[in-house]
Amino acid sequence: MYSSQLQKIFLVLRIQCVVLATVFLGTLPANAQKAESHFEVLGEIRASDVLAREMLQGPNHTVQENVVTYNGFTHHFRIDSKFGQFKATGDGMVPVRIHEINVIAKLEEMKNSDKFLDGLKESGGSLAQSTKNLVLHPIDTVGGFPSALSNIFGDIGLVMGSVVEGETSVGQATVKLGDALVGFSRNKRELAFSLGVNRFSDNKVLHEYLNSVAWATTAGSFTIDFAKMAVTGPAGSVLTGVSLTRTMDRMLRDNTNPGLQRMNEEALEGMGFTESSINRFIGNKKLTHRHQTAITQSLLSLKKAKNREDFLNLVSTRTLSLDDANMYQAVAAMIAAYNKTQVPITEVRIVENLVLFQNGKGSSVLTYPVDKFSWTQLTAKKMEQVLGRLSWKVKKELWISGEFSDLAVKNLNELGWVLHDRSMGKLKMGNPY
Repeated sequence: MYSSQLQKIFLVLRIQCVVLATVFLGTLPANAQKAESHFEVLGEIRASDVLAREMLQGPNHTVQENVVTYNGFTHHFRIDSKFGQFKATGDGMVPVRIHEINVIAKLEEMKNSDKFLDGLKESGGSLAQSTKNLVLHPIDTVGGFPSALSNIFGDIGLVMGSVVEGETSVGQATVKLGDALVGFSRNKRELAFSLGVNRFSDNKVLHEYLNSVAWATTAGSFTIDFAKMAVTGPAGSVLTGVSLTRTMDRMLRDNTNPGLQRMNEEALEGMGFTESSINRFIGNKKLTHRHQTAITQSLLSLKKAKNREDFLNLVSTRTLSLDDANMYQAVAAMIAAYNKTQVPITEVRIVENLVLFQNGKGSSVLTYPVDKFSWTQLTAKKMEQVLGRLSWKVKKELWISGEFSDLAVKNLNELGWVLHDRSMGKLKMGNPY
């Protein structure tokens, strides 16, 4: 009996304690009710909050409102169109994807014209239908070229030993088909250049349309005035789809894949890089010839910098996806612009798998294509690791393409970083993609 009464008393006391605690906590500020945190928690992001209004919707596309971020740095978008759904990783990739969609729409109009249909009919005949299908459809590489014919689309005038329908000998068939495929490669490069799109894009729909039109201009009577092929973008201005100068664009237009590879190898050898480093870089299949060319040209521009090979080795070993390749291409483009418009770079250092550049005034410089720099636990840990390898007396600059959160600004300033957000304008450069 006595034990039962005690149990009831203890139960009442426990309930009172819970009620009192609830009332007390309810009077505290919201941030004090939680475990005190010095870090940001990633929340929901809307496309309309981070993109210009004219990019959200156009005649050929609609950007989905919900945006995903996995690390607090990069936004991942989905863009709907009648040609399918397209992904864009990073704010800078959105106008590129929109431009590609507009180009597809232009090519579709072209394909529906009577002149195109007549030209396509004339592209048959002596060339085997199977060969034409091979050219038009099977895109199985990022570069947009059928893997079995990748060498043919280079500057090698050889083809597989199959007889083309309607030809009297294997030799005649080989010559004719080889000429056609070399012409196709040339026309596709010219078409991509004129339209301002990346011929190494991972957009398979874009490649199907480019291939179809390029083939009709190669083997048929369909002709194009390349000078009138420009497509306007969401802001009404002509987009190039790439950040590189038109000189770089022309390099990509005028050189085949093997030609670009030879050019890059010779440039890297000229900088004194080892054969093993060059082979790892050239052999990384996630890096297209465009990535390799852009990175090589950026390194060439850092004429006074020591240890440039360290950056090349970082790219070779850490590029595991197309997103990685795009990121390192952007880093290289940003530091090349910094070297030209700010202070010359004198040394490259790799710290905790981040590439730091030292300028002529002794400052350590980080350049990265970050959409939103949020102060998360992971970010704080990484910055502490980097600082642990740097002298506190060294001036530190952080240049990003996007913006810093308020909490990131507070903490980074306390750690001694000089911050530059939305830095593309300051660096006088365009979209690094």
